[in-house]
Amino acid sequence: MKHVKKPEGDSDGCWLWTGAIDPNHYGAFKVAGRKRGAHRLMFELMVGPIEPGHDVCHKCDIRRCVRPDHLFAGTRSENMVDAEQKRRLTRRSKFTAETVRDVRLRARRGQSGASIARELGMSVHTVRQIVRRETWRHLDDADTDRNDIPQTVLPN
Repeated sequence: MKHVKKPEGDSDGCWLWTGAIDPNHYGAFKVAGRKRGAHRLMFELMVGPIEPGHDVCHKCDIRRCVRPDHLFAGTRSENMVDAEQKRRLTRRSKFTAETVRDVRLRARRGQSGASIARELGMSVHTVRQIVRRETWRHLDDADTDRNDIPQTVLPN
């Protein structure tokens, strides 16, 4: 392959993408005018289709790696758990997963965004982002259904 650098010998090292790199440092290219991740395409070609809602994750944690046996398919939540276990996540949030679940549950039960914000010490804007899944979208909280959230918390 033109844009893949394989290690010399019979190594099990990474196959590095040498073509374009996207802003998140993943290998990238365009197919029919559509941006694609090099690791995703390699996975599809060598392993098989990627189920809807799944990411292609790196066992090696090297974003430019496209070696099929270094890749695995997983949900966003599984990818985040993997990243956390490997201590790859940079925590910028003041809030825990439990707090985010609490915000969503309170909203589902009809508590206003302003009231949630006041009680939990966050802005109304932050509450809206959490409830709308604009932030913390990777968090699996199946008991919180977006359709159950009153429109007072989710204005248009």
